[in-house]
Amino acid sequence: MTTPITLDSDAAAQAVAAWREYGDQVEAHGLRHHMTLEEIRAAVGDTYAPYVQAKQAEIQAREAAYGRVATHARGHADRLNNTITLLNNADDDSAARINGIPDA
Repeated sequence: MTTPITLDSDAAAQAVAAWREYGDQVEAHGLRHHMTLEEIRAAVGDTYAPYVQAKQAEIQAREAAYGRVATHARGHADRLNNTITLLNNADDDSAARINGIPDA
């Protein structure tokens, strides 16, 4: 006896939700900073303007990197969700075709 191959839709939906949540967490983490640029400017003054500019570039690069990871995670969730939809629709189509064979 062979075991049919099936997709556990509930587990797959949980995986989609987990990937989306991970994307949100990564993005939120990337937006957290120890100090804002305004706080840094206030702390170091105009004398260290090049440092503030460098720090601004670093912050922007960091946010962009975390944003890319978050986008990748959400994209993975989208692809997984699309796979679930395709497999569920294919199962329904296949079942309809198989059930229609005796009528032919």
